[in-house]
Amino acid sequence: MERTQIPGACQILGVSARTIQRLAVAGLLPSAVKVGRVWTFDIQALRTWLREQEVKPCQRIERRKPQRAAIGGARSYGPASPSEAKSTVSASRQAIRQLREIARQQSTPR
Repeated sequence: MERTQIPGACQILGVSARTIQRLAVAGLLPSAVKVGRVWTFDIQALRTWLREQEVKPCQRIERRKPQRAAIGGARSYGPASPSEAKSTVSASRQAIRQLREIARQQSTPR
């Protein structure tokens, strides 16, 4: 059984060292063993795991819910500030209405 460290695992899986560390800590990589401060991996187990991942259908990634600012925390304003709209479509419509109103106001002679 041949073992490799993080740089070798990066080459086999094609991801960054940080990703390898996160997967190992989460227990998602097979044969991941930390000896002292060094992660080691069974090369064949990594290759087998990678092949198994290739045939799995893509899973839908759940979007994280936006976190509310803490009391007294910073809040953004302006074009990037959160809309009162309940959906992306209504947010887009609301933004278009606001931009049209601004354009109309700017084009009206004073």
